[in-house]
Amino acid sequence: MSSPPGTAGLVLRRTVSQEMQYAPTMSLPSTPTAGALPFAAYPPEIAAVQRLGQHLGNQVQAAVHEQSARLDDVQNAVGAQTRHTYEQMVHLHHQQQLHSQQQMEMNNRLMAELEEQRRRQEVLVEQLHVQKKQTEAHEQGLHQAAAASVKHGEQLEEMRRRTSARWHAFSATPVPAVAAPTTAPAVAGVQVVYGFQEVPKAPSFNGSTKVQMRKFMDQYEAYAREVNIANAQRPGGAQIQRAPLSACIDPLSVERIAYWEIGKASHELTEEDWKVFFLGAKDCDPVDMSKLDAAMAKLKMDTTVQSAESRVSKLVSDFEAVLVRLSMEGFAEAEPKLT
Repeated sequence: MSSPPGTAGLVLRRTVSQEMQYAPTMSLPSTPTAGALPFAAYPPEIAAVQRLGQHLGNQVQAAVHEQSARLDDVQNAVGAQTRHTYEQMVHLHHQQQLHSQQQMEMNNRLMAELEEQRRRQEVLVEQLHVQKKQTEAHEQGLHQAAAASVKHGEQLEEMRRRTSARWHAFSATPVPAVAAPTTAPAVAGVQVVYGFQEVPKAPSFNGSTKVQMRKFMDQYEAYAREVNIANAQRPGGAQIQRAPLSACIDPLSVERIAYWEIGKASHELTEEDWKVFFLGAKDCDPVDMSKLDAAMAKLKMDTTVQSAESRVSKLVSDFEAVLVRLSMEGFAEAEPKLT
């Protein structure tokens, strides 16, 4: 059965059996009720078909929109997950870069510390070499100082020997004078001519301190040597008698020393009493170590002298001169450990 004109190609096929089956039971109103869905009528109306097509189009469009909305939701969810994953990957990459940078900085710091340690070791090695050279120089100086110390000890021993032999005229036992012959032996063919010779003059003492007493003993010792030399040179064996100590003391000092120092009357003093009195000045006064230290600090070995023995001798001579200047002549003998 062909479609009637104006049905836009819509073909409804219905058999006779279906018409006979449904015709008695169904009554199709000529016009549809308000609000009811359109249904196929035979022959169908164009408006109803259009409304049905529009309704189906709306349903399809709504389904399409709903499906599109679902796809959008899925795409948004996938995009959010992708962005989250990307952010996590970016954060992880940043963490890896930061860790790599920290590891590199730590490696650089360790390398710098190793380099600094190596440099310090080189400096220590150089210092050890310098210290070794200084130690060798110190050992050489100690050997030289030991040799100089031995020489110094010998010089001090010689000085002590000379010091102990000092003031021999006061400590030696007097030797009885030998009577000189009254006449010189006659020698045939020899004429003895006597010349004038000045007699040594005895020193005089009027002091009170130990320094003055030691100075007087030095003067009297020199006077005794002059007398001995003069006696050895006088012809004919005529001897000069040395003045006794009592004759060399100022009269006012004799009374003072006899009363306050010796404790005897002046007319009871003997030559031995005077010797004992003057020899008491050998004991030095209390030592002012500050003055001695200040003087010793200025005492140096003269390096301009080429001979080592001469340098030591000059040093000992300067040392003894310092002791004499400080009135400490017996200090080297009394305190050998300090010298």
